[in-house]
Amino acid sequence: MVELHHGNITVKSTQDKEKQSSYTCFTITFPLGNSHLSEEDMIQNYKDSENISAYYFDDKEIELIGTQEKKKDILANNDKEKPILLVVEDNDDVLHFIVSHFEDDFKIITAINGKEGIDKAIAFIPDIIISDVMMPEVSGIDLCRTIKSDSRTSHIPIILLTARSPLIYKIEGLEIGADDYITKPFSIKLVESRVWNLLHSRQQLRDRYSKEITLQPTNLAITSLDEVFLNKVMSYIEANLTEPTLNVEDLGKEVFMSRVTLYRKIKALTNQTAIEFIRTIRLRRAAQLLQNSGYNVGEVAYMVGFTDVDYFRKCFKEQFGKTPKEYTNDQSELNNQV
Repeated sequence: MVELHHGNITVKSTQDKEKQSSYTCFTITFPLGNSHLSEEDMIQNYKDSENISAYYFDDKEIELIGTQEKKKDILANNDKEKPILLVVEDNDDVLHFIVSHFEDDFKIITAINGKEGIDKAIAFIPDIIISDVMMPEVSGIDLCRTIKSDSRTSHIPIILLTARSPLIYKIEGLEIGADDYITKPFSIKLVESRVWNLLHSRQQLRDRYSKEITLQPTNLAITSLDEVFLNKVMSYIEANLTEPTLNVEDLGKEVFMSRVTLYRKIKALTNQTAIEFIRTIRLRRAAQLLQNSGYNVGEVAYMVGFTDVDYFRKCFKEQFGKTPKEYTNDQSELNNQV
């Protein structure tokens, strides 16, 4: 590091002697200014990236038409409940700049370093995180690595912001799981576009998970930490399907999550509450039993954990648009045609 800054480092060290303690002294000297540095040695506009005036780009004429459509779609699918945005930034001006732009559409949570950011991500399970890279205590890179390796938070998209522009740093961020990487100073409209694009992609992924789960409860492919989590949850539900008392607390203990964390995790992945998720698995298994076995409606209801057959019929019709008997008859006709 000293040599890269065109400095010198020397050391003087003595061993213990009689009546004299040992000591080691390192001496480092650096040349003043930057005239001795080449253009490749310096990060361009590094100081400007932390100067808030550098963020006011002339982008007022840019219209984010596609982004606005995605925003409306996301809010509509979220029952118009504001998504949660966690902003992790140690520069007060930049933090306020980001918060003031997004506060109308998001419930904002802030942190001033990576350690606080990790704690708040676990506590609140936000829908998306925007984080600086260069921060005290814990960097944005370490924050991203921790968030993406924790089953409670692995699904959360993360945008990293940094003044470090060389390609190697961007690759480092993306390799440890960052969903996007934006160089400071940035246009806030660029950040806005990336935020809604990531949330929209997450919504599409959630729809895919939901379809796979509802079509084939036991056959979800395991290709990511989130799918491993869903597979574990579904396996536990199916192993206890006949138990009417199966509840969210039991499920939370199985995956080592609090009720609130489990709720937000399953909601983020499937757009269902944990209770709805359990009921969906019960009903889908019921549909398979009605389709492929000789059990009657009452027997199937008890086999999937319903103690009230009338309530089972009501839930089944809400799920499939048909009563269990109508569903069974339709399946029989289809099998006869084949």
